[in-house]
Amino acid sequence: MDNGEYWLLDSVVEAWCPLVWLVSEDIEGAFNKRNHGFKRGELVTVLDRLFQRGDLLAKQNESEFVPAQADIEEALDGRRDCLYGLTSQGGVRWEEVSHPQWERYITACVYADPQDGEIVGSDRALVEKYDSLSHYAWDISVVADSRRWDVLQPWQATYWKTLPLGHRVRFSYDWVERPPEWKTNAAISEWLKEINSWYTPYET
Repeated sequence: MDNGEYWLLDSVVEAWCPLVWLVSEDIEGAFNKRNHGFKRGELVTVLDRLFQRGDLLAKQNESEFVPAQADIEEALDGRRDCLYGLTSQGGVRWEEVSHPQWERYITACVYADPQDGEIVGSDRALVEKYDSLSHYAWDISVVADSRRWDVLQPWQATYWKTLPLGHRVRFSYDWVERPPEWKTNAAISEWLKEINSWYTPYET
């Protein structure tokens, strides 16, 4: 596996993404990572190889399929609304070089309507700590006595990866405006950064 193939697999580890993002003028912003560095023709060639090899799948209107090269071109041109994501095989290839620590993996999100949120992870202690720092991760205040815990067995950690168990806490919240200096606690910032570094990006 080279850096280019890895970049494409890594870009969809946690969620399906639109193929058209791969030719965005702001790829770094779209994927929150460095540019893949492909020229258009190279990108199509590598995508086609990964699709045909069974590492990636395309999805349109919830139907998954292996796209032909012409389909890839149409999607990159914006003429076809198409997502791409990992297969189980592609996930295994990614794991072989990334060495993920799934026991440290946490998913956390808040929803605007209704104002609910949830945090899930295999290690309850890590979930509890993340929960205790939620007001640093988001500009929110958890509503008193709204936390509800349960256990997911199994836990669908990502769309392609299932883990034996996940501890989940759900809660209601209120939005709170805080000054920028609120989030300047170095120790907390470092912990949040560390918990988000649960695998080692591959470099050749």
